[in-house]
Amino acid sequence: MRYLFLILFTVSLNAQILPSQQATHYKKNSVSSDTWDSSIKPDCATFSNSDRTSLENNCSNNWGTVYGEIAVSSGIQEWEVTINSITDARIGFDMTLGIVNLRNNKDTWSTNSAASGTLGYVYLQDGKKETNTTGSNVLSSYGASYAAGDVIKISLNMNNRELTFYKNGTSQGVAYTVATGTYYLSATFYKGSSASLTIN
Repeated sequence: MRYLFLILFTVSLNAQILPSQQATHYKKNSVSSDTWDSSIKPDCATFSNSDRTSLENNCSNNWGTVYGEIAVSSGIQEWEVTINSITDARIGFDMTLGIVNLRNNKDTWSTNSAASGTLGYVYLQDGKKETNTTGSNVLSSYGASYAAGDVIKISLNMNNRELTFYKNGTSQGVAYTVATGTYYLSATFYKGSSASLTIN
């Protein structure tokens, strides 16, 4: 009888604890639940792998930009992008990864705001970061450079508006406190770089 009481007490205790434990789990959007938007891309970019992989193929313009489909204005969204390949075609860097509020620069630099009014925050291949919040593009030192084989995670927390980039799982630190608004994943590549990017 004593053992039966202990068993019933243990089952009852666990039944009371488990729901409260589950309630403490913090829900956020899935990592990399996005795909490249095939309706907004340079003519020289080809998509494969159910629109998760983008490949640059001899763009005529100096820069081309591809965009994710998910619009993020609240909560937390994280993307992981694998750099499958990139050929150095330009001195310094040939790629940027980040977020923008408008998807209207497919044939130029993602944060080119001269005519488009785009606001963006990006992590350059050479380790610098860039934003155009002042109306002109501002470069500054940030983290490690990246290359083919690296995985870059872009973590956007709209609860506190912090944008953080990770290289191969290592945080590069908070890059920016972003303005309120709606943002999309963006990747910019230089012509002739044969940049191939996969959203994991």
